Amino acid sequence: MNAPDLDLDLVRCFLAVVESRSFTSASRQLNLSQSAVSLKIQRLEATLGQRVFVRQTRSIALTPEGELVLLYAHRLLDLGQEMLKQVAHSQVQGMLRLGVIQQLDQQFLPNLLRQFKRQHPNVGLTVEAGMTVDLLRALEEDRFDLVLGAAGHAPRSGQNKYAYVEHRVLLREPAVWVQSSSSDLDLTKEMLPLILFPAPCGLRKIVLERLEKRARPWQVVYSSASLASIQTAVQADLGISALARSAVLPGMKIISGAGLPPLPDAAITLYSRKTPYDSLARSLTEFIAAALTRWHADRSPKTRTSGQQNLRKPMGRRARSAA
Repeated sequence: MNAPDLDLDLVRCFLAVVESRSFTSASRQLNLSQSAVSLKIQRLEATLGQRVFVRQTRSIALTPEGELVLLYAHRLLDLGQEMLKQVAHSQVQGMLRLGVIQQLDQQFLPNLLRQFKRQHPNVGLTVEAGMTVDLLRALEEDRFDLVLGAAGHAPRSGQNKYAYVEHRVLLREPAVWVQSSSSDLDLTKEMLPLILFPAPCGLRKIVLERLEKRARPWQVVYSSASLASIQTAVQADLGISALARSAVLPGMKIISGAGLPPLPDAAITLYSRKTPYDSLARSLTEFIAAALTRWHADRSPKTRTSGQQNLRKPMGRRARSAA
């Protein structure tokens, strides 16, 4: 004989009674009458062919069979929610164009794309990495739908049909001075050798302004729009650089002191259209926000430091641009 179907609504009612420890409290929680709650429990017991509660004068207790039902109840409801969520994701379809700064392209993006495609198999996603200023120019030219870039960039023209806004800050972390972990550079010398992104990189502008304020002589000895190239130059001990903390690699160390000025936080921001964007873009926005938070939380320091150990800062004041 076939087993009867199990109604998840009855399981939900059962959990409400267990967690509130009374039929009366469960009825208020479920916005049902007490008799309706009792009826649902009776239907559950009829389906199972077993009693799940021992009703006492002022309290209730689970029977051994009720204890067994409790073991499965949360899992059943969680599986039901997961199924609904996965079915909803599978119905999302279309094409999205995403621009990403290189810092995320190297470390974060491959896993992001794999996870997104797994959850949204009917969505096409094209990605291009570059510097924030170039990505935002492309966003204004309608070549991207969303851009993950450094904070602090204003649109060139608010009247542009495709003008963008800083939709939300997704990640904030310190910018740090770095050099080769086996560096032979003497940073007390007159001329400070710098490895920087080219203008109009926001962090480059801040670095040079702060060195000027300290009357610290400097020379840009190496410049590249490629993060990988900047990192390689630092590891090769061609000079020192200023990078977001997550861009520090093995073979590099963080510089503390040496008369260098403090650096601002670097923030990763999602840029989107000024006009409301569609549900597909919203799905990607929420997915990126959650994935980026997990990625940053899971990262553990792998490089040597010559000072500060407390490298992460809480999200607070607005950060300046990093790239």
